[in-house]
Amino acid sequence: MSVSSWQMVFLTPPLFAVIVFLWSLRMEESLPREKRSALNWISISQSIRKVISNRVFLRYTAVTTVLFTALSSYVASSEHIVGRIYGRPKLFAWIFAGIGLMMSLCTLLNSRLSSRYGARRTIRWLLIVYTFVGGLLLVFTSAFGDPPGMLPFFIAVALLMAINLAVEPNSSALALEPMGNMAGMASAIYGTSFFFIGASLGSVISHLMVTRVFPLVLSFFVIGLITILLVFSDLRPLSRRSS
Repeated sequence: MSVSSWQMVFLTPPLFAVIVFLWSLRMEESLPREKRSALNWISISQSIRKVISNRVFLRYTAVTTVLFTALSSYVASSEHIVGRIYGRPKLFAWIFAGIGLMMSLCTLLNSRLSSRYGARRTIRWLLIVYTFVGGLLLVFTSAFGDPPGMLPFFIAVALLMAINLAVEPNSSALALEPMGNMAGMASAIYGTSFFFIGASLGSVISHLMVTRVFPLVLSFFVIGLITILLVFSDLRPLSRRSS
């Protein structure tokens, strides 16, 4: 805001989109012509049907979607929580930056865990910890009032958001793993689904928080339970380095 007007917040993304589009015109198609899929409605509809009928894809897309619900609901309401519910607006930038740093560190940790133990084993343990932290926060809020103490609340939120961001690379890799030559279509459906559905559900949760944080706290725990049910319903044998 000290550099330009608030309108630049909205003008910057489309500006970068135009730059990326123009830059992409320099790139040539890398796939041989004989291996390319026809760009018509029949081919596209067949690919869509194959993608959305794959249980592995649907399972891990659902994991990402419900976790993005929690992430988007917190991001959308974080300033309201800090400034209005807790009445400490001057701390917002520090809290938001601190949680962002925690998320970055957890993402780096996830890369090591996934390389060592495999994506499926790592995602299971991360979601167990996520649900445990969400459960503790729910119990704490129920026992000590809503809103709970500011320090324990944001410590729990930092852990939950960090695990949330660490899980997404694993869930996306596992969702796209069985897609093969349909990975492009699967990636498009995956991104559209989790962002549209997750953001929509997240907005509902954020609108429920007027003077208390219980809707967000409850959603953290419920989302944790849903993700655990989803990942443990994948009964394929676990290996050390693969999914």
